[in-house]
Amino acid sequence: MNDNVNGTVEDRIRAATRAAAGTMGAVRPLELPEPTQRAPRRARWGRHWATWMAPLAVAAAVAAIAVSLVIIRAIPNGSSRLPTSPPPAASGVPRYYVALPDAGGLAPPDTRAIVGDTFTGRRLATLHAPAGEGFVSVTAGPDDRTFVLGARPALTKGGVLQYDPTRWYLVRLTTGATVTATMRELPVRVPETALSAALSPDGTKLAVVSASGGLGKPGTKPTPLSLRLRIYSAATGAPLHEWSGSVQWYNSITLVTWTGDGHQVAFDINGSPRLEVRMLRVDNAGHSLFADSRLAWSVPEPSTYYVTREHPFTCGTWEAPDPLVTTDGQTVVCGASSIFAKPTVNPAGQCGGPAWSSGGIQEYSATTGKLTRTLYRSESNCLPVSALGPVGALWTNDSGDTVLGYFNFHNNIRFGVIRQGTFTLLPTPPALPDGMATIAW
Repeated sequence: MNDNVNGTVEDRIRAATRAAAGTMGAVRPLELPEPTQRAPRRARWGRHWATWMAPLAVAAAVAAIAVSLVIIRAIPNGSSRLPTSPPPAASGVPRYYVALPDAGGLAPPDTRAIVGDTFTGRRLATLHAPAGEGFVSVTAGPDDRTFVLGARPALTKGGVLQYDPTRWYLVRLTTGATVTATMRELPVRVPETALSAALSPDGTKLAVVSASGGLGKPGTKPTPLSLRLRIYSAATGAPLHEWSGSVQWYNSITLVTWTGDGHQVAFDINGSPRLEVRMLRVDNAGHSLFADSRLAWSVPEPSTYYVTREHPFTCGTWEAPDPLVTTDGQTVVCGASSIFAKPTVNPAGQCGGPAWSSGGIQEYSATTGKLTRTLYRSESNCLPVSALGPVGALWTNDSGDTVLGYFNFHNNIRFGVIRQGTFTLLPTPPALPDGMATIAW
């Protein structure tokens, strides 16, 4: 790997881009009841949340801006009692997730991954990384039984923290009288810094976005960032097709997902001046990442930290979590927020005064790029915490009418099901406050 790639990773805070490396064997059977329903295909199979080059100083400043506890109003049908079985509002929501519980900030790669129950919060299995290696990312396949863990060698003494995966491992959950989890390595090798990966609906291909160039080592002049999207055979690791393109050094790709038919992948371009989602047909003969893809969605992204001023309700905030694309390829789902009054904080650092911010879920047509509906919105009299984003969509069903998401105001995480204007509270999974590539459904 060239010096520019290494330098880019060194300077980048990628708290959510976590991976695992090494050989993995079978995991002992797990005693679980048979699930009562099968989850539909999902669009968000994984993402890297942090921007390509966010400096440590910005992260510190963001953390300092957070103030006191959230007061979220008007959450219809919300409850402080956590369910022990799937609530009616959670119908169709995937039961299982895989999370990296030790993720967050500049923590070293995880040495374990947790299989958990969405509705009860119960830990169902613990997967351990091989000695000397750690998990740094996780993505999910389309059936709630298949996951992909990204991996890399663990931090060595005096080394620089890196979160780009260098190996990928396929995890399968088998249900029956018991649930068995097995893990095997995929023979995929990527020559550049890997940013995001997604397994195809039939499990035969792995799409990987990678980058080289960009920020470089401290004191060097930034160069354009070279991006590549490759489709690999999951069986042999052979690259089947490649598209490439260049963007400014402050842009990046943090999301790649497949549509349910396996014919298209969606990817995002984040960074000023706009946030974009593009769609690319994998059967086209071209090799240009931009000329051969189409723009599905775009919103302006402000160049300044958004809580310093009023702004309308939008997904285009500076630290907005990555959008999702439904598996039918028709809808873009995103977490939105607004500041509609000049915020003030009392000397004790507590929230006060009337509501001055809001958060919710917006949905856009992936055909026209226009706003189609606001799925949910609530108000708060506290400033949102931006390190994770004030509101995020983590999973959506095929039509986008049901979303798993969270609200985050001063690290008071409320996680649950968002559907038709209602919010149903669920147990907060491990790793959720620390990054988006650390948990997958």
